[in-house]
Amino acid sequence: MHCRFITYAVGCQEMSMIYKPPGSDSPDSDQPPEPTDASGKISVLIEIKTEIGGTGTDAMQVVREMTVPGLQLDEEYEPVAMSEADPRTGSSIQTYIVRGLVERQEDVARIQAMPDVVKVWKDTPIAPTNLHM
Repeated sequence: MHCRFITYAVGCQEMSMIYKPPGSDSPDSDQPPEPTDASGKISVLIEIKTEIGGTGTDAMQVVREMTVPGLQLDEEYEPVAMSEADPRTGSSIQTYIVRGLVERQEDVARIQAMPDVVKVWKDTPIAPTNLHM
């Protein structure tokens, strides 16, 4: 089996994990857990563009106004600033990550096609593995 041992820092604490690539010979599942809720909706993270001075609230409003059937904004998830506008480089765009739920995988492509969307990711759960070495 080909595995990589990954070490990273979280705050002041060092964490380690083993990455098991798809197709490894472990009896565990080769696929990451699906980011679905109890009703089967897919959890997604959406990176939204805002203008200079835009806020996380502005990013959430952009998602509320999207005309994608089945898209539900997670109002309890606080938007996370990803990149800030930089007047020195002429960038007037700031981006935020918000979380939502969609009914089908096809909805992800519809969201990605929206003009204020930078990227859409599955909100894959992070969990320990059952790797036996």
